[in-house]
Amino acid sequence: MKVFDYSRFRVRKLTPTEYGRLQGFPMNTWRQVVSNSQAYKQFGNAVTVPLAEAIGKSIIEFLKEQEAEDGKDTASRPG
Repeated sequence: MKVFDYSRFRVRKLTPTEYGRLQGFPMNTWRQVVSNSQAYKQFGNAVTVPLAEAIGKSIIEFLKEQEAEDGKDTASRPG
């Protein structure tokens, strides 16, 4: 991915740190210990953290709703 740098009127590549931020990683304490190309690959293969968290929360909410509905169904059945 490339971005336009208006201050220098040029197109530049994103840095590995910028890729990490886009993926939702906390980059304030991140230290790069691999080459740029390896960092790009690792961030590219990662699951976006906020997305994974949102999916997990949605699944939990759905399961809670299903459990509540199941409880209502069994309580209203004669038996």
